[in-house]
Amino acid sequence: MPEAAGTSKKAAAASGRCLFRQFTARSPGATEAYGAPGQGHSVLISAITVVALFALWWIASHYRWLPPLFLPTP
Repeated sequence: MPEAAGTSKKAAAASGRCLFRQFTARSPGATEAYGAPGQGHSVLISAITVVALFALWWIASHYRWLPPLFLPTP
């Protein structure tokens, strides 16, 4: 069985196809492929996460889910 897998890899290499194209085609710092941190949808996700955590903190302290000693109000 390993020979068949090795043979298919050799055949793919011989035909010019790359089995791991997404990893070898671009360098890790290529911003056009993945986007730079802090740009695009990540800003929206980060803002929503911060607001959600703050709201959960406020709700938990308001309804005293934990004593104020362990969870003070914001």
